[in-house]
Amino acid sequence: MMQEYTDKQKAIDYANWLNFVHTDMSFYVIEHDNGNYLVCSKDTETDTSYHISMETQYHKMDYKDIQAIRTDTEPLQHWENLSGVISTMDGNLLRFILAHNIPFEKFIRYELGCRGYDDTGKWIGFDASEQFWRQ
Repeated sequence: MMQEYTDKQKAIDYANWLNFVHTDMSFYVIEHDNGNYLVCSKDTETDTSYHISMETQYHKMDYKDIQAIRTDTEPLQHWENLSGVISTMDGNLLRFILAHNIPFEKFIRYELGCRGYDDTGKWIGFDASEQFWRQ
């Protein structure tokens, strides 16, 4: 599996997403001869010296980073889904969340705890999942 991108960060974002959802595989990014970036699976390359570092500190994203994602004419599906959830929320609710420092992470943890899975997507049951996500 190989996917080509002209934007390095977009290739890294896609490889990071694939590594997150496909825990049984490994994905990485290399620079192609034409200057583009290829997202590859582990079975397509054995020499890791060509791999581009995929260290990304998403918690440090700023307005410009998000603007680049939101104005992308062909956004990655996970960014598009996240943007869609936020863009359809009522503006007063968004402002309330910011004004009162609502712990959005805790709401997400609660929701995940109600689904019965751990952080790898493995079914562990509702009680165990609740305990897992409370931490």
